Amino acid sequence: MTSVEKKVLIAVPIQDYGGEELRSSRIYRGLQRHFNCHLLSQRSDFESESESVHLFPDMNSGVFRDLLILARLIREERFDAVLLFKRRLGFYGFVLERFFPKVKFYFNVANFWQDKNILWKFCPSNLITLSSLLIPERERNGFSEVAVVPIGTELADHFVEFDDLGIKYGSIRLVSAGKLNYQKNHELLLVVANLLAENVNREVIVDIAGDGPNRAYLETMELHPRVRLVLRGQVTDMGSFFMEGGIYVQTSRYEGMPNALLEAGCFGLPIVAANVGATSELISERTGWLVDNTSDQSEYLERLLEVISTPVELIEQTRLALREKIHEQHSIENMIAGYVEVINGDV
Repeated sequence: MTSVEKKVLIAVPIQDYGGEELRSSRIYRGLQRHFNCHLLSQRSDFESESESVHLFPDMNSGVFRDLLILARLIREERFDAVLLFKRRLGFYGFVLERFFPKVKFYFNVANFWQDKNILWKFCPSNLITLSSLLIPERERNGFSEVAVVPIGTELADHFVEFDDLGIKYGSIRLVSAGKLNYQKNHELLLVVANLLAENVNREVIVDIAGDGPNRAYLETMELHPRVRLVLRGQVTDMGSFFMEGGIYVQTSRYEGMPNALLEAGCFGLPIVAANVGATSELISERTGWLVDNTSDQSEYLERLLEVISTPVELIEQTRLALREKIHEQHSIENMIAGYVEVINGDV
């Protein structure tokens, strides 16, 4: 069977704003050039007119119902491979591969499941992960295949001029992008901003692109008089958002390989990031400022003060090294090529 003849289904609960949703949509679009590729979702923000997009508004109303939806679609369309995104769909793959032994189910591991080891027992036999760091060594032998396909991002044509970053003068802009939820831990970012404002005689602007359940709590947090919070909600033009400059700060409790770090790095923002998930594969002493003790407010402060006090030429070297690494390893083309190899059985 040739690649074009293979039918591939990408199943993701909701195609909406978020790193995993963005990645799955890019994979769907990219694989359409190589396979007869379909998408299953509760709702989608793109290509809703396409016959290859299967929308089920009642998805996510119950495990049994969702399993029936997937099983019926797989039986009717006769897919050769099914790519499953989001944790609960991994469980669906575990169940369905017992009823469809000729179909290869691949679960996409996007985060490190700390303290949730039981979840590894209920995944399909094949995994695709953003990094080998996301799968504990003790778990790998339990799977038929574990393929590593790094995340891909749009490579920016623009690069923020150093003077426009605003690091050495004026207001200090601390930038973040992602859902306002427990994982992203933006409340810690505001605490760190308060500490920074106490240490420098400058305004500190915390500028966050994204929305979510923690918005109301963030809006009520007590801030230093020199700290200003800007909650942008969902931003469609992330390029313009990053081109406003600043320092990108990741305070997440857990991550995979954050897409927002890649985007910020493409535009030239210096990055201070929590050492969680696969972040250390991107951020090192050469490419940014890594925070190892992710619950220590003072370490975030220390890294930010380092950025502010670092000589211009060293900051330039750091952000150019990060951009070069992203261009070499994290293009969308490389990501799609990785998925094609996996589906064709070339890895």
